[in-house]
Amino acid sequence: MKISKLNNGSYRVQVYDLHGKRHRKTFSKHYEAEAFVRNIESQKKDSRLVKAKLIKKRISFDTAINDFWSGKIRLAPKSVAKYKSELEQIDNFRKALGLTYMDEFERIHADQFKLELIKSGAAPKTINSYLMRFRALFREQVNRDTILRDPTSHLTSVPRIRKTMLQRDTEYYTEQEVKAFFQQEVDPVYRKAFLGLYLTGMRFEELAHITYEYLDLEKRMIMVRSREDFRTKTTTSERDIPISDMLLSVLKESLHENTSEYVFPSKKGGKLSERTLLAECKRTAKKAGIKKTATLHKFRHTFSSLLSQLGVTYEIREYLLGHKPTGSLTSHYTKLNPGKFHQVVSILDAIIK
Repeated sequence: MKISKLNNGSYRVQVYDLHGKRHRKTFSKHYEAEAFVRNIESQKKDSRLVKAKLIKKRISFDTAINDFWSGKIRLAPKSVAKYKSELEQIDNFRKALGLTYMDEFERIHADQFKLELIKSGAAPKTINSYLMRFRALFREQVNRDTILRDPTSHLTSVPRIRKTMLQRDTEYYTEQEVKAFFQQEVDPVYRKAFLGLYLTGMRFEELAHITYEYLDLEKRMIMVRSREDFRTKTTTSERDIPISDMLLSVLKESLHENTSEYVFPSKKGGKLSERTLLAECKRTAKKAGIKKTATLHKFRHTFSSLLSQLGVTYEIREYLLGHKPTGSLTSHYTKLNPGKFHQVVSILDAIIK
């Protein structure tokens, strides 16, 4: 290591890093040159101590995020996009603090991150999602024994704002709105898709990817499965959905006319477009006199809400929607048989008959 003062008053550093590579840099201040040298020497010292097994190898944020990300790439595309966005924001935050290694992150930094999220005006659900990802990132490294403590373990979720009855009513279509919607004239292809959403509670991506390979009309089941061209939102999203009496009739009718591989195809026989179906949904809702914002996902909320109002238990609705079980011992040992739920979903038929 060598620091030389040049004729112009600046300082030149010549130092070899832990890989034996020579660095020559010029600084205007002597303390800047010393800081650069100290950083290189500290890395070399840590490397020697790691080799001697006296300390653990420090793990960088880049490495930790890549490790964390590698375990999430098999999720559904929308979930992947969400995880990626959240991890990028976390990475940008630590870069703004000038932190490189995971063990440099302190509790005060975690509090600052939470405060920044709150100040951004984001919804509690969004903030809690970021905090959950943040805690998971550090918890994974603690479990791997690469850091000794988790500086985010004390972070608590932001309380969700309790919605009024009126606000909750806007999240699904009422019986009267469902009746009005299906009384409108709609292209048979789109009507079939709307019926599929309403009578199964499937997410749009699930419905759009169902091919005849995953349809069993004899057993009256739609099988939601991950495969090469489609990933369910979570592993618990894989399920068998019973087909109601009305939907069974519609599917049998269209079976001989449909030349597409998709059960709910586009008008040209390809994969159904979410944007196209949403536009048709909004037009139909407007004709039906529905004032609330019309969305495709609202059919999923409608499926659950109306079944609840008609007396269907939470456990059955949880299974039909593909939600993660509560985690209690009772739910762990309770195995539901979807083959016995045909009459359960068929009670929704009566609303639009």
